[in-house]
Amino acid sequence: MNKFLCSTIFLSLIMIAMGCKSQSVRHVDDRVKISGRLLYSPDGSPLWGGVINRASDGNAFMTDDSGNFVIEAQPGDSLHFSFVGTIGKTIPVAAEDSSMTVLLDPYVPGHDEYVFRQESLYPEMEVSLKTYVHDKDARIGVAVIINGKDTVSVNGKRDFPMLSVYKFPQALAVADYCHKHNISLNDTIRISADDLNPDTWSPMRDKYGRKDISLPLSEILAYSVQQSDNNACDVLFRLIGGPQVADSLMKCLGYDEIHILNTEDEMYRDPYLCYANRATPLQMASLFDQFYRREMRHDSRILEALGAMMMSCNTGNNRLPLPLMPTNAMVGHKTGTGGMNSQGRITGVNDAGYVFLPNKQGYAIAVFVADSGYDMAETENIIADISEIVFQSLMMLETVIGEYEDRNDGSTLTISKKYNGRIKVEIGLNRLTSMDDGEGVLSDNGLTFSATDAAGNPIYGEIVVEGNRAILTFTQSTWEYLPNGTTYTFQRK
Repeated sequence: MNKFLCSTIFLSLIMIAMGCKSQSVRHVDDRVKISGRLLYSPDGSPLWGGVINRASDGNAFMTDDSGNFVIEAQPGDSLHFSFVGTIGKTIPVAAEDSSMTVLLDPYVPGHDEYVFRQESLYPEMEVSLKTYVHDKDARIGVAVIINGKDTVSVNGKRDFPMLSVYKFPQALAVADYCHKHNISLNDTIRISADDLNPDTWSPMRDKYGRKDISLPLSEILAYSVQQSDNNACDVLFRLIGGPQVADSLMKCLGYDEIHILNTEDEMYRDPYLCYANRATPLQMASLFDQFYRREMRHDSRILEALGAMMMSCNTGNNRLPLPLMPTNAMVGHKTGTGGMNSQGRITGVNDAGYVFLPNKQGYAIAVFVADSGYDMAETENIIADISEIVFQSLMMLETVIGEYEDRNDGSTLTISKKYNGRIKVEIGLNRLTSMDDGEGVLSDNGLTFSATDAAGNPIYGEIVVEGNRAILTFTQSTWEYLPNGTTYTFQRK
């Protein structure tokens, strides 16, 4: 039996045992009916569409247009209150709580919590992230877990809407369900025309039309994970028994801050339910760390396929992957994108995953940007900037970028970043030739590059950076004046 299934069964048995014990002392008659209001603390105005989550079962409730709510809960349970642009609050339920007024404080950009381990090995990263998010007109949460050992986060324990990032933990639940029910990637799943919402994002529907179809599980999973297909996601929810199955798996695995409560169709009908499907950046990064670094992905064939799908994900290239493009780094990730909320802000733009670095390091990263006052491109750029801060802190790209010269003959070497995040290499060899179209890829101690020689043919080389010295060697050349092995040494200007 694989490790993933064993751990799930073991934790499930523990929860069943705990549930049985609690049932022996709790009764329906113990429930407290709580009537209350959710208000905005600065002026006492009602918060319409606030989300209230009951901790005992994960059920979510909404406030009405006057901020009112009515909820039944057992004494000892707790209620979590959240609303766009505010700081969430969790309140325990007592036997005497028949009424409740809850005030939520506004989220103020720059008033951030900073959570990271003491004696962090990456103080520059911490300072850079803190400085970067300080004055942004959005709620930003970041968590980075480096080699499973060192953690850096900004607002890492605050709730953010997952949006389509939740299709990753959902896929884990699909793998678990299929393993238990002997369903393989090649088995077909029937999809009715009614399952294909005509008004939501669905490349699967666009390809096959709105009709009854049967597709292999592998294809449906790929549509959901790689292309964020909302209809495919809900087909998978129907297969496993609903969002509560995925939510229960997260709780069994110890991720009590990842909440999966609603389908894509439910969120389409009521966009504010996007805020109920929520997670903290720290727990989402931890889940990706468990999946890739701790190799949960090898526990079944479906999990292996899921890992490969996210490694070749073709959404969100302007987010986490952007600063990684000129490198040999690889990323497996899942994006999430929301629409405009009632306040005219983007509900959320997210990206989370695991980065395998060419220097044998790796890190899990989750970046959530909620309630953004920027447009989509600017909000995506926030994620790319944060990804670059983390990547540069680990790969020390700044030690490579710069202008160099040969102080003997005046030859020059310039290594810079292009507008698209790639590395530009410009070489000027005195009295011989110049190459201004070079592009480089980071390696362990420098970079490899390709350019065009004076005869119009491709030429390749490597640049090793040692302190302030850069050693350029042409490794593949057909030009007679620069034979293979020709070396130049430059000093940083």
